[in-house]
Amino acid sequence: MWQWLADHGNKQRREGSLSAVLAGADVFIGLSRPDLLTVADLKTMAKDPIVFAMANPLPEIAPEIAEPYVAVIATGRSDYPNQVNNLLSFPGVFRGALDAQPPLRPPQRILFVARSPAASEPYARLAADVEAALARLGA
Repeated sequence: MWQWLADHGNKQRREGSLSAVLAGADVFIGLSRPDLLTVADLKTMAKDPIVFAMANPLPEIAPEIAEPYVAVIATGRSDYPNQVNNLLSFPGVFRGALDAQPPLRPPQRILFVARSPAASEPYARLAADVEAALARLGA
């Protein structure tokens, strides 16, 4: 799965540091570490960039620092305005994992991650696919 993301997720074949690849970018979606982005990075992005700085408990850049340089700033923290709860991404992430059918090891991890979003996902198709994947594992 990681190789697929590497092959398909960077169609412009950008290489280098985060600062280098952010130049001209419209969007930054972070799930990494605090204080990763700088104002200088934001200034190199496209006009009115969108920044989802979702590292917890501290975002990649503080909203009050980023706000003058971006069109939208959101974090994963509930005590900041514009919270993007990363829980919202789980059904889609696991839908993608099920569609990609990556090698599944160890089974205990797969059982945990597969059953958690299936319990909260309202769509029967996802739950059915999770159960089919679990059946393939013999769970």
